[in-house]
Amino acid sequence: MKQNCQTVLVVDDDPLVRDVAKSILEAGGYTVQLACEGEAALRSLAAERADVVLLDILMPNKEGLETLLELKKKWPDIAVVAMSASALRQRNDFLVIAERFGADFVLRKPFTPEALIAAIRFCDRSAHGASDVRHG
Repeated sequence: MKQNCQTVLVVDDDPLVRDVAKSILEAGGYTVQLACEGEAALRSLAAERADVVLLDILMPNKEGLETLLELKKKWPDIAVVAMSASALRQRNDFLVIAERFGADFVLRKPFTPEALIAAIRFCDRSAHGASDVRHG
């Protein structure tokens, strides 16, 4: 089965996370672009649009929440999966904040390959009708 979403931009300052996500997504039939931080992600999107952005929240330079706000302002139709290893018990759960800032889906690290593919597929479906946020 071929999905409607074809291109995913993976944004994470950890090269291991980028590489693992890329491998999982390519095995799932997606084209993958990579960026190591928020500014690089915004430049990448300006040059070549992606259908979904997999966005880490905690990064140096332009961090994920700031990037999310700017991305949604410039390209409101691009779906965003926000990801973080922040724990539920923390005073500020960054994934809850990401939802408030417009993330279409949130995914906790570490994630399974199945959870990552499900998040991307959910964003594809939500772009074609559904509008509620799901957690991975």
